[in-house]
Amino acid sequence: MIYTQLRVFALFFLLMCIKASALIGQVVEVNFAFETNNNDFEILVGEVQIQSKWTGVEVLSNNYVWEFAGTNVKDFTISGNIDNPWRVVRGSNTGEWFAQFRAPKYRISQNGYVERLVNWSGVIGSSPAEESRVVRVWPEHSKLSEGTWLKFATGQEGIFRIGYSDLVASGVNPDTLIFSSIQLYGNGGRMLPFDNDTDRPLDLPLLRIETQGEEDGVFDSEDAIFFHSSGVDSWSWNGSSERWSHEKHNWSDSAYYYLRIDGPSNLIGSRIESPIANSLPILQEWSKHLAKRFHEVESHNIAQSGREFYGEHFTYLGSQIYGFSFNIPNLVGDTGWVDARIAGRTLGATSDFILLCNGEESQTSDISLSESSLLLAQKRNLSLGVEMPGDGIDVQLSFTPGNESAQGWVDYVRVQAWQDLVVSGGQFYINGTRMTSFTNSARYTLENAESVDAVWDITNPLESVTVEIEDLGDELAFKANMDTTRRFVAFRYSAANEVRALGEVGKTDLHGLGHLDLVILTAFPLDSAARRLAILHADRGMRVAVVNQRQVFDAFSSGSPDPTAIKMLMMMLRDRATNTDDEPKYLTLMGDGTFLNRNLNPDGINIITFQSSNSESTVSSYVTDDYFGLLEDGMGESPGDKLAIGVGRIPATDLSQALGFVSKVETYLGASGESSPTAECEAGGESSIFGSWRNRIIFVTDDQDGNNNDGWRHMSDSEVHSARVSQEHNEYDIIKIYPDSYIQEVTPGGERYDAAEADIARKVQEGALIIDYIGHGGARGWAHERILNTTTIREWTNKNRLPVFMTATCELSRYDDPEVESAGEMLIFNPDGGSVGMLTTTRTVFSGGNQELNTAFFKTVLDEDSGTGQMRCLGDICKDTKNSPDVTSLTNMRNFSLLGDPAML
Repeated sequence: MIYTQLRVFALFFLLMCIKASALIGQVVEVNFAFETNNNDFEILVGEVQIQSKWTGVEVLSNNYVWEFAGTNVKDFTISGNIDNPWRVVRGSNTGEWFAQFRAPKYRISQNGYVERLVNWSGVIGSSPAEESRVVRVWPEHSKLSEGTWLKFATGQEGIFRIGYSDLVASGVNPDTLIFSSIQLYGNGGRMLPFDNDTDRPLDLPLLRIETQGEEDGVFDSEDAIFFHSSGVDSWSWNGSSERWSHEKHNWSDSAYYYLRIDGPSNLIGSRIESPIANSLPILQEWSKHLAKRFHEVESHNIAQSGREFYGEHFTYLGSQIYGFSFNIPNLVGDTGWVDARIAGRTLGATSDFILLCNGEESQTSDISLSESSLLLAQKRNLSLGVEMPGDGIDVQLSFTPGNESAQGWVDYVRVQAWQDLVVSGGQFYINGTRMTSFTNSARYTLENAESVDAVWDITNPLESVTVEIEDLGDELAFKANMDTTRRFVAFRYSAANEVRALGEVGKTDLHGLGHLDLVILTAFPLDSAARRLAILHADRGMRVAVVNQRQVFDAFSSGSPDPTAIKMLMMMLRDRATNTDDEPKYLTLMGDGTFLNRNLNPDGINIITFQSSNSESTVSSYVTDDYFGLLEDGMGESPGDKLAIGVGRIPATDLSQALGFVSKVETYLGASGESSPTAECEAGGESSIFGSWRNRIIFVTDDQDGNNNDGWRHMSDSEVHSARVSQEHNEYDIIKIYPDSYIQEVTPGGERYDAAEADIARKVQEGALIIDYIGHGGARGWAHERILNTTTIREWTNKNRLPVFMTATCELSRYDDPEVESAGEMLIFNPDGGSVGMLTTTRTVFSGGNQELNTAFFKTVLDEDSGTGQMRCLGDICKDTKNSPDVTSLTNMRNFSLLGDPAML
């Protein structure tokens, strides 16, 4: 837990002790003390409230206090340094701002030990220099809002061809087309950046193409369009290590492109330009380059959570060695590198991994976990430098299991080797010089190049450029500037890859959306339910739009499944707002989710989920829809980032479930038309949808049989919350169901509290505004004694008396596991009763973090909206709960999701 002390000093008091550059605005003294026994996060976060929005944070004095944590670095997850540990974030309330501190929990000391951060203290002030921000200028309308568009898919990186038959396969008669009106658009399939401030295309970008046969103006049977697809996987040059690193797309194996066949004639920038002679003096001559390949298979998710997938699987009795062959001909024989990342699990013993290549071995990497470890696996990086001659590279990964529990997985194997520039195959890639010079050029000479038709500079994936070739017989040479690390491809047109035709794309204009209060994002199978929910909220005065997941991907991520595309839609709406009234308030995701996000069918039932980067821990891996609401500048995917909107999910698996849930919301809001709310209220009956049951709050806990006296803590925590309600909102009736006040019975199926179970069933049936549960649980219900189980959930018929559940327990609502229907899902999709909404858990959580979140929940849930005097919407309650400074266990907080309609009062 983080305890914060702050004192705001008058500026004149600090004139003697703070440098003048910081004397602009407020100055704050800060002291953060970090608990040492909380293992649910790798980044520590602390916050102090500031009087106004600072342009930035300047640290005037600071002191880090570290303590010894351990000697074995492999036992800890050590995050990299954060370049700027301080930032300004907006709170839940208008005009409320915080200075937020972030730092890695662990570091490696000079003596090689692991140290834990236990305290940060210092003085901060408003920076006189404004932090740089990306200014996003969103187009008024989407590219896809007009014209006729055809969609094509590509796989790996390469030169691709769109020919006459591809247009026919798309349902178009090429003979009717005007060649000069054809343009190609697309972002090349690359993943969108997680950080909001990182630049990215805001709509489909124009891609340069080369045409054959355009001179006569029509598209004949021999005509074609050629373009370079960068594919879905990317490479970047690391100047410090002088090696390439790769990134595999988390969600797609295909890149998508959009061909407009009736665009503006001769659009500037739509064609690859003719080469321009390079007059810069030659500084370097190159006849070799650093070639690169990688192997990465995405088939195993160790935790069934997170976005990290693994490939080949090592076991005690099964495979213990895997081989990988990389076809890179004409190797020079200089030293190259093999890098591998693996994960392993061995309980109570040690297992070893070794990387082998050309008779050389890497250092042994060992894996060992204790029986009580919360880690499901440990990651390890292996690296080997070795001479690489010949026409290929063979690599082996060897696994020596420590005992029968031992398992291992391959994340990737990557090789980099010096290769002579001898053209092989119909498409040959050249990785340019890494030296930077703005006044010189490099000259590249390619052997065996007599069949090469063209060389393109593909450094900018959207703007391929033809390179001027010097013909040297069976060799060719070309020059290129050295201002950046460039890449080229030498190819034959006849070797171009074929595209996959996907047909015509319908018109859509998401960029043309106006100011909205609520966005309902769904998939085609659930469209009618989404529109019914939209009508319900529009009738209440909200500005609502229903958008389709495929349309969002088309508009913001160039067709590739990518959760950031959904975030970009909400960022656009927020950026355009000139006041808080016009900012979007809520996002409802209508559709189930799964951790198996790769190649998700945009027209299927699943709405893409955002998964954490960690897939090896039961407590640090999570699924969260909060990501779609982290819209402020400076935000990204950090657990410390603040929600700007309320986000909820209705994880329906079919239309019937979705319509059933919408019917429950209609009933709860008195809009179902089944009965008259006014008449029922006047009658004062318990069956009224606005009856006295809405004044009841039920607190349920686990018993004291949990480990470390958790049961006592569960009840004491519940007492804190019920006391707060009694003191601040005494108009509510409080009901407590604590199993330890009942007789425990021993049955053949285990210990039970039959009377407590019956009371829970009866009280929910009678109705309550809120039901709060604290204790152990899982996907099948509450507590080891099963005081709430799926049988009871299915039997409830309280549709006119639906409560909101707050469940501080483990995994009750793990909606993203396609193999399990969780108890939380049963609660909201029971068509006759159950719950109308839940702030509930999807992963393993800790009691300390749960108490923080529960405390924040009861500080806001019963407050009325200051503007309307009505109860606040679920999305606002959840947003303010998660943004509360009371909540410091941030990964734990991300394990809570709102299942339901965030716009519901």
